[in-house]
Amino acid sequence: MKEKHIKEIIEFIPSILLLIAILMLFINWRISIVIFSVSFCSPVIIRPYEIYLQNKIDEEEERQAEAYAKASREREKQSISENLRRISSDSLEEFKSISKHLRNTERFLDQAERDFKEHALSPFWTSVEQATLELSALNDTVLDIRRSSENYEKLSKTYEGEPPTFPTNMKSIDDMAIAFITVDRLKNMVRKAQSNTAFAIIYEQRRTNQLLTAGFTNFAQALDGIGHKIESSIGKFEHQIREIQQGNERIIKNVDKIHPTLKQNASNKGGA
Repeated sequence: MKEKHIKEIIEFIPSILLLIAILMLFINWRISIVIFSVSFCSPVIIRPYEIYLQNKIDEEEERQAEAYAKASREREKQSISENLRRISSDSLEEFKSISKHLRNTERFLDQAERDFKEHALSPFWTSVEQATLELSALNDTVLDIRRSSENYEKLSKTYEGEPPTFPTNMKSIDDMAIAFITVDRLKNMVRKAQSNTAFAIIYEQRRTNQLLTAGFTNFAQALDGIGHKIESSIGKFEHQIREIQQGNERIIKNVDKIHPTLKQNASNKGGA
């Protein structure tokens, strides 16, 4: 910045004049005395201009600091916005996959009904197992969406302004609750099969790697626990969605309060 360079040059003027005065002693002592006098008076003479330059320097540094801070805030806001949009996009895709898991579960249960009618013991429990694994995958998806919603809530609290909308809401929770009907269908089907001795024997013996991978120690635990898991996951997710909605409502209210103030400030600056 030019003011800073000018100020640095001015600060050397008294020293330069003093050096010239000393050199002039060997040429013209009268001129040397005049220069000596000017060199001693120069700090007082140039002091107001130094103050002026320093004020200009301070103003420029403050302006640059504000510009840097503003740019940093914009970069941070952009980064948060991109993360919020990515979380929302991923959550939407995950939510869509819930319907796929439900369709697959119903398809396996339809097959299980046919197997039961045909007295196909092992195929029946294979179909039931596949239906259970689909419900387990559905539960994992709900947990993933819930984790995404928690990250969304944390980021939205640091976002300046109204954040991008999270794709799931209370209507989405109602759609998820359809899974309870499918779980009840599975339980009723298993209960009916357990009342049949031949089917019950296969049920007690069944233990597969797929169930172990899904986190169940045996088939009975899988059938007994999947309904509770889904109910718990959806219940916690519902609470999280309510938190997000309440937080967004507070943000919108705050933004609505700020907008009139910003408009008034802009109007005042325009009038000035």
